[in-house]
Amino acid sequence: MKTSSKKPHDTSVDRRGFLKGAALGAAGGAALLADKAAAGAEPA
Repeated sequence: MKTSSKKPHDTSVDRRGFLKGAALGAAGGAALLADKAAAGAEPA
């Protein structure tokens, strides 16, 4: 019964969730960098 927690379906879902999170994190990081660059370019 303990091996039932390790299913191919579960690992595939985790992998897709991880890739989705990584993509969203990269997009968020790029947006933050763009905001920093814009703020640095403008005379504050």
